[in-house]
Amino acid sequence: MAQGITALFVSDDLMAAGVLNALTDQGVQVPADFEIIAGNGTSTAHLTRPMLTTIDQPMYDLGAISMRLLTKMMKETDQEQATEDQSVVLPHEIVVRQSTRQ
Repeated sequence: MAQGITALFVSDDLMAAGVLNALTDQGVQVPADFEIIAGNGTSTAHLTRPMLTTIDQPMYDLGAISMRLLTKMMKETDQEQATEDQSVVLPHEIVVRQSTRQ
């Protein structure tokens, strides 16, 4: 904050909760003075005060598709071909809650 940073993206909700606690301990008002966005949309985001704005991701689908791709790679004899064109984009969205300003 001394360097002028006013917002932070934290990839994990639990770590974002820790950042929120540390800021609160320092008397920083979230979101008035500092905004936080967390990255995986777990139930932790609902337990903090203020509740964390998060990127909601389909966690089950991430695991299932990853496992399917890994299994396919293990079965392929040509590893280069197995990893070709394996880009997968799953639906995701930002869920605005109380740790960011509107």
